[in-house]
Amino acid sequence: MGHSVRSLAASAAWPGMSPYRRFTDIVTDALRRAQAAGEVTDGTSPEAQAQLLLYVVQCLSLVSRAGVDRKAARAAVDAAIAGLRA
Repeated sequence: MGHSVRSLAASAAWPGMSPYRRFTDIVTDALRRAQAAGEVTDGTSPEAQAQLLLYVVQCLSLVSRAGVDRKAARAAVDAAIAGLRA
C-alpha cells in the first residue's frame, strides 16, 4: 500500500471536485465494468460498492495510525473484497 489515502485521493481530484467524490466516481466506473463482465456481484449498485471501498480505505488509514495488527487489517480487506466477488 505504498501511498497514503490522502495522496491517492488528491491525485484523483479534479479542479472543483472533492477528491473523495472523484475516487468514488473512478471506482464506480470500474465496478460497473466488472459487474458487466460478471467479475463482481450485481446484488448492490456499483455506487454503493464504491462507497464501501472508500470507507474501507479510510478506516485502514485511521486504524493503521492506531497500530492495529497488520494481519487483522489484511483479513478485513480480504473480507470486503470477498463480499464483492460474483
